[in-house]
Amino acid sequence: MNYQSDKKLIGMRIKSIRNKKGISQQTLSLRTGIQNTTISAFENGKRIPNLQSLASIAQALNVTIDELYFGDSSVAFIESAPNKGAKIANCLYELAKEHIIVMPELGNQSKYDELYIARYQPQISRLVKNLEEFFSKEETYSNPNEFSKQLVESVANEINQIDKNIEEKIAQRERVINSSL
Repeated sequence: MNYQSDKKLIGMRIKSIRNKKGISQQTLSLRTGIQNTTISAFENGKRIPNLQSLASIAQALNVTIDELYFGDSSVAFIESAPNKGAKIANCLYELAKEHIIVMPELGNQSKYDELYIARYQPQISRLVKNLEEFFSKEETYSNPNEFSKQLVESVANEINQIDKNIEEKIAQRERVINSSL
């Protein structure tokens, strides 16, 4: 991230979390002791909060500073890693924690009836290819953050649809079994 994108992303996250929690700027201002106009400047990407302000806002919103800086706690856990190896390991940890990747030869079962990451191979391959192309031309996009977000969301939606279809097939199979009893 660079300074300009940090300002905008942190501000967007503050505003998004504040809105999700139903907290007004005025209430956040009262809880933090930060002027309402300053909070507005943070949220609009005109200023970046210093560490003390970020800590006050995080406490008032009941989130971590990492969540304000990096996004949700899973992303923060991955992005805050000190090096590439740790980021990869943290990413795999998050996937294993959600039982998205399993080692069937070790007898592990996922919560999705033997869901293996290979089930998503076409979507993952396409995402990696598109992201490689995007990163090689990132400076040519008028809004690179929005474009990359759309790439990721598109694949996430496809993966969610695959899981939904699987869950529907399992439910249908269970109905057939239960009706024959």
